[in-house]
Amino acid sequence: MNAINNITIGHPERLRKPVGYTMLANLVNIFPFMLSIEAVNVLFKAYDGSGTGLDTTRLWWICGLLAVYMIGSCRTGLIPP
Repeated sequence: MNAINNITIGHPERLRKPVGYTMLANLVNIFPFMLSIEAVNVLFKAYDGSGTGLDTTRLWWICGLLAVYMIGSCRTGLIPP
């Protein structure tokens, strides 16, 4: 704890906002990762030999959600143009 006080010159409360924003950004970036994992899961379920068909509706939903995420990220400035 003494190291944090030394680094922040006795004001560790200055770290709250940057650390909070970093945590929020990391949580938001988990969303497209989860969607891509679900897309891979849908593909593996279709070709695992169990006879289950490819769920194209679910894949289109995942694709649409990823597109909305990317458009929203570009408009808010999270992703540079």
